[in-house]
Amino acid sequence: MGKAILGTVNINAGAQNADTTYYHFCLMGHIIQATTTESNTQRTFRTTGILSNLYMRVISNDRTTASTGRTRINGGNGNQSISIGSSTTGEFEDTVNRDPIYAGNNVNLSLAVGTTGTVFNFITHSVIFKSNKHTITPTGVNGQNFTTASTTQYFSLSGSQVYETDELQSQEQISMGAIAKNMFLNITTNSRTTTTTYGLRKNTANGNLSISVSDGSTGFFEDNTNTDTIAAGNLVNFYITTGTGTEIIVHSIGSVEIETVNNSIFLGGYVNESVSANVTAYFNLLGGNAETTTQVNASMKVRISLRIKNIWVYVSANTVVGASTFTIMNNFSAGNNSISIGSLATGEFEDASNLDVIYSASQVSYRIITGATGTSMVIDNITCVGINIGVKGGSGTLSTPGIF
Repeated sequence: MGKAILGTVNINAGAQNADTTYYHFCLMGHIIQATTTESNTQRTFRTTGILSNLYMRVISNDRTTASTGRTRINGGNGNQSISIGSSTTGEFEDTVNRDPIYAGNNVNLSLAVGTTGTVFNFITHSVIFKSNKHTITPTGVNGQNFTTASTTQYFSLSGSQVYETDELQSQEQISMGAIAKNMFLNITTNSRTTTTTYGLRKNTANGNLSISVSDGSTGFFEDNTNTDTIAAGNLVNFYITTGTGTEIIVHSIGSVEIETVNNSIFLGGYVNESVSANVTAYFNLLGGNAETTTQVNASMKVRISLRIKNIWVYVSANTVVGASTFTIMNNFSAGNNSISIGSLATGEFEDASNLDVIYSASQVSYRIITGATGTSMVIDNITCVGINIGVKGGSGTLSTPGIF
């Protein structure tokens, strides 16, 4: 029963208004979308477990009173909270309290911003989740307006979302045997006059998981019946298929649980970032549209000890002349996992050989050093595997037989 890192992340989250309570998602890799409508950020958990180590990294803050981050369960305050003092920045964590999570709980995070001042900007708002059986990573991806008639398009399991007509740009490699289950959608807007279907894709084919949203319906939608077996190296993503009409539909959350029995967790997300030639830039471990040239702003205290392996990136465009190097960073130093992206090269790149040991207090991020000349490259997705260290168990049977 390994632990997973859940959280929202975005280098460009923007300032949060004074004296306002915002709500955030509680899912791996979800991009921060602060909203004052709590139901838009709730996700129904179907696996029981424990939430712990509520965490936030604040990069700018001139509020004159304290701000408070919390866990939220079924529309009420959870047990965990963090206080960010007036005009203070840095890392904040609740290392004492925990929240039990039961099947059917609607879970999210909140932030009550202090009064006056002009800016409060944070990078990530995160918790640790330990399920009561096996190891579960609930993924998360935010939605966008969709209005196209009679079409199928694609989006990633986690991170920021852009609907893609080229499926390759939405795929994320899952480099471990697993089961995908408990698909969830939070539909916030729906004016369509025909049924819309969402589902899981595996290696460019429809999987078993799918959800049909009838015309005009909003709220929570789930597929808790079907599952999809994932083999190590499979490329996985979501799809949307619409009927006739160009009316709008929006989901604030698309999510699926990734289950393993060997204490492995899925990490990463869709980033869709253009990185210029001849720069050093950094990404958050959870993905989420978070590229920056300031390393500390991309770094996150992981709060669990992991062996990191199989870092993988997908590059959809590249006009950088000269090789670029993509590396995991452990406590602000280059780790063992490293990928060379050749001059003008595109496609999938993976380090399938090296391993990094990451301890719970470690600060972790990714770094790319791009080639010296040319224009830029576009990185669409980043993923890796984290194997929990020092966790008892790691045996048993998945919901359906896995592949390892």
